[in-house]
Amino acid sequence: MIRRWMDALAPHDMLIPRRLLALVYLVAVMTLTSATVIGFLGGYMIDTGHHAEERAVALSEYTRQLDIKDARINALTWQIIRGAGGHDQARHAHRRDDQRRFTGA
Repeated sequence: MIRRWMDALAPHDMLIPRRLLALVYLVAVMTLTSATVIGFLGGYMIDTGHHAEERAVALSEYTRQLDIKDARINALTWQIIRGAGGHDQARHAHRRDDQRRFTGA
């Protein structure tokens, strides 16, 4: 089959020897193949880079939202602690008042 291709591509009456022509075709095919592979790999790397940037942006936004929620939870927790502490203080004051009433102090 390769002989038929070589006969079709380089007949015997050509000025260029068949081996040289075969070598030129081989180099051309290898160059095109390597260029295609490099092109596909380059495109893949660029595409992967864009996806990595999108993931990084999404993760930073998610982290920012978690920080905001964490700050809100901390603020609410401190409000509850202060409220509970204030409630406990009021309860203790009420007990002291009750004790004073019963003891007559």
